[in-house]
Amino acid sequence: MHNGCINVVLLRENQILTAGADGYIRWWNAEAINNAEPDDTIEFYITMENEQFIQAENVPCVINYMITYEEKSWIVQDTNGLIIKITENSPDITIIHRFHGGKINGLAINYRNNMIASCGDEGIVRLWNPITKS
Repeated sequence: MHNGCINVVLLRENQILTAGADGYIRWWNAEAINNAEPDDTIEFYITMENEQFIQAENVPCVINYMITYEEKSWIVQDTNGLIIKITENSPDITIIHRFHGGKINGLAINYRNNMIASCGDEGIVRLWNPITKS
């Protein structure tokens, strides 16, 4: 379980990834969830397969959005105005961009042109290239 709001749910092959306000990304077996049978209640316990704590500049990320970047890498947007790249089971993160005056509300990637569009609480839409950081 997460401590706080779950902001992200992704389906990847036979796994479900969840992420949220506690800074954790957790991996769950989708088949185990699908086949779970509750006893006398609607609740049941499933053990997570993996978890990864994400922090940038010694501050836990409040993960608001994730987009699959490569097979085991994601672009993560947190509510502190950072966009970072993470890789599964790696403590290393790459800060791709730092901007917006607060929470980033939306993120979209154009892989063909290496462009990312984002919009934030301040009402601005930004278009930028994560490779050139422009």
